[in-house]
Amino acid sequence: MNGRWFVFFSFRNPQTDKMQRFKVYDGFHQLPTISQRTEHGKRIAANLNRRLRRGWSPFTDSSSAIYEDVIGYAKDKALCPVKEADQSISHFCNQVLSSQKAHLRPDSIRTYTNHSRTFLRWLHEKGLDNQDISDLTSDSVKPFFEEMTANGRSNTTRNHFLSTMQTIFNHLQEGNIIKTNPFSAIKKLKMDKQGSLYFKKTQQQVLKEEIPARDPQLWLFVQFMYYCFIRPKELRLLKVGDIDIWEEKILIRGDISKNRKSEFVLIPPPLVKAIKNTELLKYPDKYFVFGSQGVPALTHVSTNHFTRHHLNILRELRMSRSHTLYSWKHTGVCMAVREGINLRFLQQQLRHHSMDQMLAYMKGMGILENEDFKKGVIQNYAP
Repeated sequence: MNGRWFVFFSFRNPQTDKMQRFKVYDGFHQLPTISQRTEHGKRIAANLNRRLRRGWSPFTDSSSAIYEDVIGYAKDKALCPVKEADQSISHFCNQVLSSQKAHLRPDSIRTYTNHSRTFLRWLHEKGLDNQDISDLTSDSVKPFFEEMTANGRSNTTRNHFLSTMQTIFNHLQEGNIIKTNPFSAIKKLKMDKQGSLYFKKTQQQVLKEEIPARDPQLWLFVQFMYYCFIRPKELRLLKVGDIDIWEEKILIRGDISKNRKSEFVLIPPPLVKAIKNTELLKYPDKYFVFGSQGVPALTHVSTNHFTRHHLNILRELRMSRSHTLYSWKHTGVCMAVREGINLRFLQQQLRHHSMDQMLAYMKGMGILENEDFKKGVIQNYAP
């Protein structure tokens, strides 16, 4: 009697062609006995069956409006779609994500969605997914983060989850859906900051032989990162027309850059040569440089395409799993610094907004610990 009673039914979503589940909570709470609630549930079920047989659809009934399926109910049977009258946690998480899609970057929406889905799946496993959102307290969500730590998740990952859930529930608090944010009382844990890893010379030599032989497109991707310090996401969406080989520069468009600013980076001679040795510049300007078929195309590669390929190669070579595809950018910066690059030029090529930001980035890689660098380049080029 302490739990929330409901009747559920499934209906095929005409947009996804997948069965989606609906819950009806109406009228149960005020009934004082189990038998009365059971009879009430049977009546609701019978009424629903009659309506469904007559052709009624919850997707065309304005009284059964459903929020957009952002969290991914159709993909996870543990997360059920809910009616607008529902007060469940999953309903309001989905409501927030639906309303915020237009204001957040795709990467942010993806993170919020994945974190929400993980939390809701945990609630389902604990039998807590049917409770009212107003019943959620700090004490009831603490075990989620305790289990995350016990299962070996890093403090950084735990804190990222906490930030996501705090943000979502802040929106609900501002909308007067809840009085207090159950995640606000949970403290973040101290994070061990690991420097950005770059490949050593010996590792570079091995990979320089292995990657081109296994995946030429991946090697070209790596070279763009190494020489121009372009981020993986920016590279995936780079178009042939963004490359000016005669002026030896690349336009990083504002619609793909991290800071949403359109800026140029210069192409060093080794990369100019590498590009000219390909058929890249023969393709139309509107084509993506890294197409889904291994050559420039109208369709770019998927988000984790090169990440997966690169990781597989590292695994086969039994290299450290701490290194990632992004390590090539760090490696390029490290090598440029050791060659005595002008720091002002380096800042421009990295597209960092200040010298302090760049120096902090280099310190994270341990470059500033190099005595030769501190005595040489810093003295010569520091502003």
